[in-house]
Amino acid sequence: MGSCNGFLCLFRHNRKIDAFIFNISNPITGESVPLPVNKEIGRPAHFGFGYSPISDVYKVVVFTSNEVNKHRFCCQLDVMVLTVGSVIWRRIGKVSNDMHGTREGVFHNGFLHWVCRCTEGFFIRAFDVEREGFKDLPMPPYYFHPDSIPRMRVLGGSLSVSDGRTLWVMKEYGVKRSWTKELEIGHDTIYPNDPYGSYIRCVSVLKFTEGKVLLLANTNLCLYTPETRTLVRVEIDGMPSGGFRFVADHIPSFVSPKDIIKDYLSKVPS
Repeated sequence: MGSCNGFLCLFRHNRKIDAFIFNISNPITGESVPLPVNKEIGRPAHFGFGYSPISDVYKVVVFTSNEVNKHRFCCQLDVMVLTVGSVIWRRIGKVSNDMHGTREGVFHNGFLHWVCRCTEGFFIRAFDVEREGFKDLPMPPYYFHPDSIPRMRVLGGSLSVSDGRTLWVMKEYGVKRSWTKELEIGHDTIYPNDPYGSYIRCVSVLKFTEGKVLLLANTNLCLYTPETRTLVRVEIDGMPSGGFRFVADHIPSFVSPKDIIKDYLSKVPS
């Protein structure tokens, strides 16, 4: 669901109680703590996990609808927020259901970000983790096909957007003219594990390393070499052969998720 400061926020549906269960975990220490259950939360349409350096708290935000299995057809989505350590999920308002692409919010600069689509095209919706308000950010000066799924990541400390072929990086946060095209993958790129040399269908740029680019192509991790325009699959010992549906950035930390709750409770007046 989300990664922030070494912690992962994950959720699953518990059939026994018919509710979605959220937890915060640290994969390095193996610790995990459950978050309060709120049965009013329907299937999450979009979600995010972020941190406010101002108040030093972590928050989970969920965009949801109580209309089971119909959230993508609703005009409005409820915005639910939980401050990690609190026992109360707060409904802070509603937003239009124009969010598009990946469901996971990208945390950067104190905000969570999602790609949205309206009649005029695409834009970025940003959620202020501290103030719990929204603002819109501009997309790159590039035509994103209406059927495309632009994907966001943080690359080199900057927000980036890619449609699978072209990568744009926002060099100065919030400034439209700072969008810079960093990479373009040719349509003749050969996928190494396909004997027919078919084109890449879905690419999410993860990071640059030693002149090469680590990509998630279809469900495989690959290294792309711009000079030769070729891909080589990255094999990782112990990883399942079925590939990856989702990849998140993670900064190792030995801090216990229990400390998040303790820190929050220490700030609450007795």
